[in-house]
Amino acid sequence: MDKKIIFLFVILGILVVALALFIGYSTESDNERVDNGNGCIEIGCPSAEYVGSINSDKYYPCDCRYAKTVKLENIVCFDSDQEAVDKGYEKSDC
Repeated sequence: MDKKIIFLFVILGILVVALALFIGYSTESDNERVDNGNGCIEIGCPSAEYVGSINSDKYYPCDCRYAKTVKLENIVCFDSDQEAVDKGYEKSDC
């Protein structure tokens, strides 16, 4: 085979692998986040108004940009400010 053809196949292979990785990292298949209408993330507690993390003592309103950064496996949902405070969390400004 001509060296140019081999080079083109190598480049094409690299592009296919890069595209596959990009598509794989840009989708959340098992843990999709769903908006429940009030900006909250539905994770088994759809009536929640606030979100916190098991790794932090802060909690956020569900429409806060920080709430959306909490990893799904670490999310703690609260129905009210009082519930979050009672569990030792402190409200964070967005």
